[in-house]
This record gives sequence, C-alpha cells and structure tokens, in this order.
Amino acid sequence: MNLEITEEERELLNEILEEKQKRMIHELNHTDTIEFERMLKKKIEVLEGLMRKLGQTVS
Repeated sequence: MNLEITEEERELLNEILEEKQKRMIHELNHTDTIEFERMLKKKIEVLEGLMRKLGQTVS
C-alpha cells in the first residue's frame, strides 16, 4: 500500500510520532511489570519503523 502525503502532512505526522515516542519511553522507564514493558517495547519498535518510513531520524 502506498500513501501519498504532502510535506506539511509528513512534518505533522513526524511531530505526533515523536511526541508519542517520548511518552512511551518515559512510561517504559517507569513500568513495574515485565509484560507491560514487553508490550511497550514492541509498540516503540513499530512506532520507530513508521518514523523511519517517513524519513525521520530515530533517536
């Protein structure tokens, strides 16, 4: 599937994804359960994959 988006849309998506990534990493650093940690790590991996596809450097 291909999705055509404008530069403005790409920038907004990058901004949203970056903010979500930061919140998820913060949450990961404060979790007490292994299961929740695993779930967050998987979601962060997916999120970072999306960020790479949009051409953003993942930190």
